[in-house]
Amino acid sequence: MLGVLQVLLVDDHRLFRNGIKALIAANADLEVAGEAGDFGQAMQFLRGNPCDVVITDLSMSGRDGLELIGSINALYPKLPILVLTMHAEEEYATRAIRAGANGFLTKDAGEEELLAAIRSIAAGNLAIGHKVAEAVAVQLSRKGGAESSLGTLTGREFKIYGMLAKGMRVSVIARDLNLSIKTVSTYKARIQQKLGLQSQADVALHHQRHFTGTKVQGESVARGSEK
Repeated sequence: MLGVLQVLLVDDHRLFRNGIKALIAANADLEVAGEAGDFGQAMQFLRGNPCDVVITDLSMSGRDGLELIGSINALYPKLPILVLTMHAEEEYATRAIRAGANGFLTKDAGEEELLAAIRSIAAGNLAIGHKVAEAVAVQLSRKGGAESSLGTLTGREFKIYGMLAKGMRVSVIARDLNLSIKTVSTYKARIQQKLGLQSQADVALHHQRHFTGTKVQGESVARGSEK
């Protein structure tokens, strides 16, 4: 790809964006074309500003990074996307790649690894950080019944699964996602059925087992706290 690569940064932490901007500014072939703190700002920017690469986090308020990846792919299928996130678990990486991301790095990646990933996906390649590369390759190669139960969740279900695991009440999830309480309750029931779980406390424990480093918030996920 010739010329200076125009990059859109999407992350809800301004200080983190400033750090990435400083890194990119030190490279003559890269330039930050814009930045956004959430889904809406990112899509608004893309409607009026062409760019060559999108760098996005997965965790954002409201509509998350997975939904952003899907929307960008639907409207701008040739625009490469690099996920830069704190989530090192392969399930997140697998979902991001399946949603249409071209690269996946964790936020503890080295500066040169990040710069190489930006240039690589702009050139049409796939760039996955070494921490999750092998696990993602195994996940992506699985078919049908060989997939884990988490793999049966849709993107929206996976988002709500994570919110439930944090102990968030159904009413709070509904408010944050702009959904009705009834809709979120239906999602919750569907998630528990797919994963073979009986309660929100079980969801939290399931999340803890599958995603190392996640703590169960005792009282906040007690049975009956979801209303």
